[in-house]
Amino acid sequence: MIELKEVINYKDLSLHKKKRNVCAYARVSTSSEVQLLSFDTQVSTYAKQIMSNPDWNFVGVYADEGKSGTNITKRTQFNLMIEAARNGLIDLIITKSISRFSRNTLDSIKLIQELKNKNVEVFFEKENISTFDPKIELIMSVLSGMAEEESRSISENVKWGNTKRFEKGEFHVVTKGMLGYDHDEFGNLVINEQEASTVRKIYELFLDGFGATPIMRYLEDHSIPTTYGNKHWSKTAIYGILKNEKYTGNALLQKTYRPSFKSKHTANNKGELPQFYVVDSHPAIISLAMFNKVQEIRKQKSIKYQKSHIKNMEETFGNKKSPYTSLIRCAHCGKHFNMKVNKNSNAFANRFLQCLSNASKKSCEADTLSCDVIDQEILNQINLIINNKNEFLNTLSKALKSDERLVIAKQELKATQEKLSALEAKLGKMASETDGFHKAVMDQLNKSIYELKIHSAELQNKIIVDLNVDNFLVNIKSSLKNYNSPITSIDEFPYKQFFSKIVVLERNKIIFVIGKRDDYENINLIKELYLPGSIQYRIRKTNYDAEHGIIFF
Repeated sequence: MIELKEVINYKDLSLHKKKRNVCAYARVSTSSEVQLLSFDTQVSTYAKQIMSNPDWNFVGVYADEGKSGTNITKRTQFNLMIEAARNGLIDLIITKSISRFSRNTLDSIKLIQELKNKNVEVFFEKENISTFDPKIELIMSVLSGMAEEESRSISENVKWGNTKRFEKGEFHVVTKGMLGYDHDEFGNLVINEQEASTVRKIYELFLDGFGATPIMRYLEDHSIPTTYGNKHWSKTAIYGILKNEKYTGNALLQKTYRPSFKSKHTANNKGELPQFYVVDSHPAIISLAMFNKVQEIRKQKSIKYQKSHIKNMEETFGNKKSPYTSLIRCAHCGKHFNMKVNKNSNAFANRFLQCLSNASKKSCEADTLSCDVIDQEILNQINLIINNKNEFLNTLSKALKSDERLVIAKQELKATQEKLSALEAKLGKMASETDGFHKAVMDQLNKSIYELKIHSAELQNKIIVDLNVDNFLVNIKSSLKNYNSPITSIDEFPYKQFFSKIVVLERNKIIFVIGKRDDYENINLIKELYLPGSIQYRIRKTNYDAEHGIIFF
């Protein structure tokens, strides 16, 4: 007689089964109150669902509000979650549906394949499918394609509706962003005379030969606010007023359009879609003759200063991003530094950085900075980090883990869990009681226990998602992994992703900030700097020392 034996896979034994790190992703497509209620419900529901499974470790609920599913680049929490999964911190992602994950078929399949290669599973509740299913790519292509088609259809319907309204001469102006007009009780455009006088003055000054910068100075010196009530004006605002035909009482409709339903940026309409010019659609602030004269002068200036009639007005007056955009912060006023180019200066001062507060006139004590000097300081700081890589990583880890926000959150979580354990123990002692008094007490205890569990889940989520030190450290280590010797150019290193911010104390002293916080106004700028260094530079016949160092924040 043959004896049958049960063969059990070693990996299936619960003794050796490792708990899975499970998170959820929630998203709502709009910011309406109803959708935000759905958003809050998703977060609390997922937290309870994951924490109630004994085989799962709760590693957070990542959630984005009011973001489109057609493009993943704008979803901060989504990208944070994917980064954590890439770093091995997540085993399973639960989400409501494919459309919540992404409506872009290419993004979906590409991400799913990447996560599968790292043994990370995604489960879609509505469709009841897992990315570990062998048929997932075919199913994803069909379902994600349907969701993408839905987005395209909605976009086309909106575009068609706008065109039909424009054909009838119907349009809406957001007067908050347009100086000189308000809406009456019927929604019609009416002139705001106080603001209209500012518009007329801008046109008059321009026709008198004033450029954008002198006009800005005039408005600021006379305490004339912008349409948003700001005291500082910008060239963009001045030129925006000077080229807006609506001040003539006429309206050119469909000047811009979205090239694709996936695109979140508009493009100038150069014949791709029909345009409509509505004559006398609302009261005029300036005459058509004055407007046309201004456009002729602007066109002449464009040709004169750009040496070409080919370059359009947007290229002439538009802002262009530099390697320092949103990276360098003024310690005095909190604004950023922008790069300027002076073609008539020597090589040293050719590229310089200027505090935005000083764009039109000197209103901040910050000095201008040479880009060459800043580049040398960035290079020197990077090489100090590379030469002290292990010590740097240990110091960074200790600094991040001692962040007061993380410490307080952990203390609050511990206190909450202790309260929860005490209430659960108290409830357990009453389990055998059946009289009305004890039942009422038990109901109240159950309510308190439920509230504490939700609060505990929220705290855990904050620690795991918002204050995720481990994921941040993995990214920093990854950035440094391939650098074992000093570099010779800042272009060799991803410094914009590595440094959170560069704070300028004075011309010859800057601080490199590394960490997860973004409330830079709360940085203690007088604390001792880590890995301090300095570089020397020369202007004419004078030598200068520029100091720099790191603050973890």
